[in-house]
Amino acid sequence: MYPPLRVFGAIRPRATGRGAALVSTAAIGVSSMVACTGSATPSTTSATSVADEAQEKAAVLADMKKSLSGLYQLDDPPEVTPVRWVLPEERQDLIDSCLAGEGFEKDSGGAINTAGRMEQYNLANYVCNMKYPPVPRYSKTWERTQKSAQYAWTRDYIIPCLSAHGYSLQKPLPSEAAFVDSWDTAAYRPFAELDERYEELKLDNSIWNRLERECAQTAPSAVLWDGVSVAEWKETHPIRPASNPS
Repeated sequence: MYPPLRVFGAIRPRATGRGAALVSTAAIGVSSMVACTGSATPSTTSATSVADEAQEKAAVLADMKKSLSGLYQLDDPPEVTPVRWVLPEERQDLIDSCLAGEGFEKDSGGAINTAGRMEQYNLANYVCNMKYPPVPRYSKTWERTQKSAQYAWTRDYIIPCLSAHGYSLQKPLPSEAAFVDSWDTAAYRPFAELDERYEELKLDNSIWNRLERECAQTAPSAVLWDGVSVAEWKETHPIRPASNPS
């Protein structure tokens, strides 16, 4: 099981359970790549790979359509042709831009005025999400390797980043084994604690959005799937201390 596909553009972007809607992609039937036999010719192998990729993309789109139409209460959702397939971490900015183009631009605090336009907002959210589906390669079920990479990301990036912005966590980070074993049932998420202490820490939409942007909750695709270490990632994406930490 891997984290739910986040549907960006909700009125209050917050942590798990509040604000930005979370749509489960656990049901995505991503097809396994067909193994090539030793006798397969290069052209056969290429054709098989193309067919498998198309099947994977079709499965992702079908699951997104089902999940999003339910979330946004659309009985007859329109057909939407993807603009392009993107990395999971690219989606927020693209969907926000798409929503802004539909007349739903966030204010400085990250809120969207939907007064009298909720049905239009729901439709726009559906369309904008469907325009930028996540690349299937980076949307598959997390195994222990990905969960361990998320542990390293939490330990070496999220927690130090939050600290650099002036926020110390009260709940200790569990051991890697405990983190991995509990991920599917009771995942340790630093932002969940911030959400619980929202009033105490005097957070608001603007601060929350900044923290999510600077201290990404989920490890980048390169770290999760391509073997890039957190240390290597930080070489080109250093943690930046807040100029005015709260």
